[in-house]
Amino acid sequence: MIKKIEGDPRAVHQLFRDHDIFPLGGMNALMLYHRGRMHEVPQEEKLAIDDGIIDGTNRSILGYSGKRERADRMALASYPLVDLWSPIDRRCNWIVLTAKEPAITTNGGVEMQDKHVATILQYQGEHNIRYFPYGSKRHVVEFMREWSKTENGLGEQEEDDETFRVVLPAWQFAEEELDSLVGFNWELREKPEIITRIVNPIKDNVPPSVTIPEGFQIVDLTSSQVPQVREMLDKNYPHHSFHSHRNHKGIVDLNTGEVVAISGIVGRATPPELPPITLTGNLVTDSRYRGRGLASAARIATLQDIKADPVYGKGIVVADVIKASEGINLGLGFRRIPVGSAAEKLGFAKFYWCIYQPK
Repeated sequence: MIKKIEGDPRAVHQLFRDHDIFPLGGMNALMLYHRGRMHEVPQEEKLAIDDGIIDGTNRSILGYSGKRERADRMALASYPLVDLWSPIDRRCNWIVLTAKEPAITTNGGVEMQDKHVATILQYQGEHNIRYFPYGSKRHVVEFMREWSKTENGLGEQEEDDETFRVVLPAWQFAEEELDSLVGFNWELREKPEIITRIVNPIKDNVPPSVTIPEGFQIVDLTSSQVPQVREMLDKNYPHHSFHSHRNHKGIVDLNTGEVVAISGIVGRATPPELPPITLTGNLVTDSRYRGRGLASAARIATLQDIKADPVYGKGIVVADVIKASEGINLGLGFRRIPVGSAAEKLGFAKFYWCIYQPK
């Protein structure tokens, strides 16, 4: 049986009854600390956050018509689901929000009831805190403005970097809204990076064969190659999310021994009653070697590993891509995710990666 996409808001309300909450603007907020937690997170707590993620994702696309494949809908919620259910480590904290909203009573009347309105993933990046909000636009905006005023909102920043990053759905927000979104004391540090989320239902696809030019070799990255790979990434794509050599393919120039292109798995999990999810990323080629098909070869090698896995080969693969790598992936079984009908002209799922700094 496949879990309904709507989630179960009752689980979220039970979570609030079991923990301390605090007011945040016109909402109630619950902070759940998972990052670095030594003891196991209760399954009931994970399931409640899971329901909040799914409900928040639905709220973000509420009112947009058009048929959506199940793989597409799961891809929209994939990043927080993987961080929640990852079997490897706990990298994130969670903020669950409720607010009073009108509801129909059993006798046909209307009364104000507490409803789940958003779930926020808080991730500790290498240089700043990152927030991934999933919920109704009105409540996400209220969260950003109110949270940025609190000690909690800034308390974990590095001393030399007071910025924080927010990843916002482009189907909910217009680019011209972003600079003033957090309030009067914050501004965008630079123009936001726009990425496109794509999905590959790999259980139904077979990756093509790898073709690689003479003089190059595909390898599994090792720990000894990490310093050189980090240097290559910093020069060619500073916004990379490379943390470990594990589950990464590299292409080596046999003449120099350098790794000149990589592709990797950045996370994966098997959420209860949902298809297995694999997140791919770090598809980068050294600028000196572009135009030789090395990025495509590295990504194919990654997809072949996923396809061969008895668990994750039966699920979906998700990637957030910039324009330069979108075409490579679309030729390998990935597809864009529609967030509206053709009449609405909303196009495909894109996200703004925004960095905010104090004014």
